[in-house]
Amino acid sequence: ASGPPLKALIAAGNGVGAVAFAPLAERLRAKGLSFIFLHPEPDGDFPHGVPNPLLREQIEELGREVRRHKADLGIIFDGDADRAGFVDCEGREIIPSQVFALVAQQKLLRNCLSKPLLMRNLCCSQLLSDLFAKPESDIELLDTPVGHGQIKQLMRHPKFRERILFAGEHSGHYFYPEFYSVDSGFLTAGKQD
Repeated sequence: ASGPPLKALIAAGNGVGAVAFAPLAERLRAKGLSFIFLHPEPDGDFPHGVPNPLLREQIEELGREVRRHKADLGIIFDGDADRAGFVDCEGREIIPSQVFALVAQQKLLRNCLSKPLLMRNLCCSQLLSDLFAKPESDIELLDTPVGHGQIKQLMRHPKFRERILFAGEHSGHYFYPEFYSVDSGFLTAGKQD
């Protein structure tokens, strides 16, 4: 017997996130998810504060709303929705390195590369080294300079472009080489298999 649908609270912060995420939400509803949108109307004055997954007050508000609505997951997008932050059902932040690890592990399950490459910026936690940089591992974890432009440039470099599996930054940028190295909060929010 199946339980109630998983419920995600999407904090769009009056950016473009809710509008742009709507088509993906429709597809995910067919897979048993439901959504609550917080501040979905685009408003460049950002009346509820700057939507930024790195701001403590934004993550705390997301956590309060998740608890209030009894959601299973909370997702906050920045203004243009290329970054995403997450909280669990109790409103606790899922730190970006944990998100990176979850997506990377999922992608590694389908990996066809002989020595896959993961890129993380220097702000990411030790967790990623502990998981992916073991001496016996066939995975290469490359530390990159901070800045999504830096990572994109490295992802496209001839030395790396054939081996890059996934990349991420502490800022909530997650990069997908299969989509021209785009950084996408949407792809990360909808990542499932």
